Amino acid sequence: MGSYTVQNYGEMMTDPRRMDAYERAIRTACRPGSVVLDLGAGTGIMALLACRAGAARVYAIETSDAIAVGREIAQANGFADRITFIQGRSTDLSLPEPVDVVVADLRGTLPIRGASLASMIDARRFMAPDGVIIPATDVIRGGLVEAPASYDTVIAPWRRHARGFDTSPAERLVLNSWRKQHLAADALLTPAQEFARLDYHALATASAGKTVTTHVVRAGCAHGLAAWFDTTLLGDIGFTNEPGVSVSLYGQGFFALPSPVPVDAGDVVRMTLRATPVADDYVWCWDTRISSPSGTVKAQSSQSTFHEHPLSALRIHALVPQARPSLGVSAAVDRLILQCLDGDTTVSAVADAVRRQFPERFADEQAALARVRTVLARYPVEAER
Repeated sequence: MGSYTVQNYGEMMTDPRRMDAYERAIRTACRPGSVVLDLGAGTGIMALLACRAGAARVYAIETSDAIAVGREIAQANGFADRITFIQGRSTDLSLPEPVDVVVADLRGTLPIRGASLASMIDARRFMAPDGVIIPATDVIRGGLVEAPASYDTVIAPWRRHARGFDTSPAERLVLNSWRKQHLAADALLTPAQEFARLDYHALATASAGKTVTTHVVRAGCAHGLAAWFDTTLLGDIGFTNEPGVSVSLYGQGFFALPSPVPVDAGDVVRMTLRATPVADDYVWCWDTRISSPSGTVKAQSSQSTFHEHPLSALRIHALVPQARPSLGVSAAVDRLILQCLDGDTTVSAVADAVRRQFPERFADEQAALARVRTVLARYPVEAER
């Protein structure tokens, strides 16, 4: 899961639907003396809201360096003594006491992103027996859409701006990707369908998705599937990022079809949307079958973000189970740096070791120090002062 910038965190606060709902939910869940976990705290806005709602202590966990800004903001608002900021992955951490409330927004455009579901499942171990988790549920919904402008953003660079060249190999890749779009309510060609229900009090798996069958409600041209979420934060408090929402930080996910498909009212649409965790992120798959009421198939496709990224023959060979790959020099440098991070060796000493072993790669101490700092930035570390 990629890190957000401080500017991104500022943008997140500009969506009134999101912020008003979260503030109301936090105010409802927190009681004087409550202990709260702000999971994926960023610059700490949810932690601040919890303090204002009466929380006695807040543990704010964040992997990125934005946590340093959160500490300063807490200090500026008089909450530094009530908020404990912890940098790292929540799945690697423990807390000194159970919490009464877990509050999180680990979503991207959709709730399934990076380690989001795994982190939400793991977060339950921090909770007191009668603890509350915000959000309580996210429901992923979607449907077939007519969205020529959104489709154009995917395909136009390769069909209209390729200077007369055949760029179909690139088209095949981009048509196996999905992207954030802002769609109008009238883009929908089918009724909204539920693809996943994420109950964070009971969720047991980080995979999600299913197959649904529905009907086209009006004639048009299908360009892809749209997906969004309806969230229940607490009780009757929630919001949606469905198509047509006037202000939405999240937008909707747009999953393009290989080609636009003319459709008529009554056509039968069978759609599968599924997300499977792989490494540090998800592989999304979407299968679509559109047929007339008589059963004539108008279009059928199977797409996946697994095919989104190009792989050279060399890399494919290295991934097969029987392969015996060896590290290149760059990876060997990183391995040495990581091996030296034992809690006793200084950064300067690590840089010296790197220069001694790889003199041809580093002209001076500054170059070696820069490489060590680059590696350190990839991982949360505990630094002795």
